[in-house]
Amino acid sequence: MRADSPHPSSPSTPRTVDYLHGRLGVWLRQIIDHTPAVIYVKDLEGRYLLINKEFETLFNVQQETFSGKTDYDLFPPEMADQYRRNDAAVVSSG
Repeated sequence: MRADSPHPSSPSTPRTVDYLHGRLGVWLRQIIDHTPAVIYVKDLEGRYLLINKEFETLFNVQQETFSGKTDYDLFPPEMADQYRRNDAAVVSSG
């Protein structure tokens, strides 16, 4: 179904809400994967949850094999230490 195609249910049904949430996820992933920016999401322990196509290309990794890994799995220890300090600063800033 195309993104601009009308959904067969009325806008107030739970099915339509689920459909729209699902489409939103698809649209966001398409935006993330087609931007030239390197985008990633980590959990509070520094494990990668999401990386985009640009990240995959830059660091020669794949989302499927990289999820759950940390900076220490990708970078030399001194760089990983700095990235973790940066992460901690971001988390502490709210």
